[in-house]
Amino acid sequence: MKHCFLTVATALALSAAAYAAPEKVTVVDEDFSLFTAGSEAAPDAADICDPNTYTVLAKYTKQPGWPGTGVHQAGGVCYLGASDYDGDDTAFISTPVSELFGTVTLTFRARLREAGKGQLWVALCDDYTGPIEYYYPELTGEWKTFTYTTKKASLDGECNFQFSADRGGCLFIDDIKVERVIDVIPSPNVDLPVNLSPTSFIARWEPTDAPEQLLSLYYKQLPAQVNSGVMQMDEFTLTAEGQSKVSAAAEEPVIDMVCTVEPSIDDPYSYSMLAVKAIRKGGKVSYLAQLNPNYIKRYGPTFHFDEETLGEDVEKIEFEYFTRDEDDEEDIHFTVKDIHIIWRTQPEKHYLCEREAVTGKERTFENIDPEREHFYYVEARDGEIISEPSYHMWVDGISGLKVTPLAATQVGSNCFLANWEAMPHASEYTVNVSRNVKAEEDMPGTVLISEDFSRVTTGEWSNPGTTFEPVLNLAEQGMAGTPWQATNACWVKGMMGTFGTTWYGSAGLVVSPRISLHNNGGAFRVKADIMTTQKDETMWVVLMHDVSDTESICGMPVAMAEPGMHSGEWVFESGGEPDVLVAFMSQTGGSFFVDSAEIIQDLKKGESLSLPYTIETSQMNSAFIDNLPKDSDYTYTVTARRTRDNFNYRSDESEPVAVVLDPSSVDALAAEGIAIRGIAGGIEVKAERAEVLVSDLQGRIAARASVAGSHTFQLEPGIYLVKTPKSVVKVVVRF
Repeated sequence: MKHCFLTVATALALSAAAYAAPEKVTVVDEDFSLFTAGSEAAPDAADICDPNTYTVLAKYTKQPGWPGTGVHQAGGVCYLGASDYDGDDTAFISTPVSELFGTVTLTFRARLREAGKGQLWVALCDDYTGPIEYYYPELTGEWKTFTYTTKKASLDGECNFQFSADRGGCLFIDDIKVERVIDVIPSPNVDLPVNLSPTSFIARWEPTDAPEQLLSLYYKQLPAQVNSGVMQMDEFTLTAEGQSKVSAAAEEPVIDMVCTVEPSIDDPYSYSMLAVKAIRKGGKVSYLAQLNPNYIKRYGPTFHFDEETLGEDVEKIEFEYFTRDEDDEEDIHFTVKDIHIIWRTQPEKHYLCEREAVTGKERTFENIDPEREHFYYVEARDGEIISEPSYHMWVDGISGLKVTPLAATQVGSNCFLANWEAMPHASEYTVNVSRNVKAEEDMPGTVLISEDFSRVTTGEWSNPGTTFEPVLNLAEQGMAGTPWQATNACWVKGMMGTFGTTWYGSAGLVVSPRISLHNNGGAFRVKADIMTTQKDETMWVVLMHDVSDTESICGMPVAMAEPGMHSGEWVFESGGEPDVLVAFMSQTGGSFFVDSAEIIQDLKKGESLSLPYTIETSQMNSAFIDNLPKDSDYTYTVTARRTRDNFNYRSDESEPVAVVLDPSSVDALAAEGIAIRGIAGGIEVKAERAEVLVSDLQGRIAARASVAGSHTFQLEPGIYLVKTPKSVVKVVVRF
């Protein structure tokens, strides 16, 4: 096993300024002349490294801070002694850590102790992240000088070179010299933009110490002539470490790839993986995924890599087998099939500003076209040296802004169409509908919130569903009808739960939507069916202001001694407040699952509140809300969102829109004996006998029929006008 010991060492103080004009600077020049004991024929037996810090004792080197172990004097040269390759004591020596970005040239002499051939393992290491690049010079029993040049050192950290014998052999090394030309400088870091409006934003960045920062802003647009196509790869199987398969080069950059991966066995403990990689123009390779059998079993065998995942300038796709356990190699292989690779002409960049010299940390842009996708990046410049560009930050036009809601239309006795102005870059909208309840008389036992988690359709007891999200929004995942949440979430069909408190103290909670419980003097009760997993468990219901709170407003325990399903009731005589969350939590910190839950309150005459009723998602700028209780008024708010590059962009919640249901809107239809309902993929009409015509909002006829009984019009999603002999109604066809 090879090591990069990331010990704290004294960094070399460079005399050259950090951003001086390119010149060669000697960073390390060590001839080991202070290694006076022993000889090449008989190296000194003493390891001259401190066993606590893994550092060569400072008196033996011209510069302090050489990490190492198994280092011996050999009469003016360094000897790396024999060691157990499979253990933790492989002999090595490393140069002191220092800034090494730029063009770095390493020279040294080395030979094996015994005649024959062997390899020296040289690693360029980052003091924080570990090995960056490897170099394997071939050694013999004779001294030989080696030269190695690299530009891979980290721009934002300190690095060094480590030397060790491959597979624990013995070798001599001498005259180590590191020279550096500072012909690159670190790139600035960009921050998320601050959206001021759909047409203006603030670009933000963290400048470097370079004299100038250069800002560029552009949008992408496909050219007038676009070439596109699809190519397929034949099915293949990889059976051993290092095997790989590379696609043919696409005619234009790859923008989409779909494949199916089948491991030969289902082994949740396997360390074998299939790497999927993108090979870009110029030969740069980046990982898209590393798939193991357990991951494939959990998430399915089909994988889709879209344009956002692939990035720019992808010419080829590569699949490679690798393992971290040699025992896996004979047992597992990966078959890859149904590989479709889509390519298309790359969009062109149109710059609104290019390499504009800026000061400070931000710059405001106005009057941008909100329909176009804009990106900005920053470079640092020192004289003739310009850094690599920073990450190209997308101007999302979503975060921090509010959706503009519009009045509801198609208001009926139990339905309405929620409307809003589209946000150009949003991919989905969440419509949060609240029911406004006012007690005209005393209303004992009013169920304020009820959830049975029947929308949770995945997860088995042998393999519960899990997520990397610290707080899971169940409604957005289609797992609840109102905005329930769970921390450290896991679930099985029909139940939402948590794996419990984490090792770092984050509590596992199942949390209700936000609700006001101030009526009835703050008295309320909670009923729930809960599956516990720990003996002598106590389940708490607590009130919280926020899911991240570390202290509750109030709480109530119910003992559930044996693991299994329990029906519990938590009665609060007081303590209810406006705008709170109701959370379930286990006292032991163990896992539990909520099967159903109700929050109940006795409302007194004249008391009122707004209750979370339902959440709908839509990819259009409208959503049809139906099957509403007719005895209430409603409000709705809208939130836009988009996921890009594994980051979730979310708008602020819109202002609420009030909706008063209108029973008269269906009276004409009722008098005609006609019922009309929008469904997924069509419109359902029931009538004893009627001529029905369906058109779009521009008046173009989409369908017509003589209906006698029941008829379903198959239609694309959208908004339609349905005309009957005496009425016209607007109907939404959903996905």
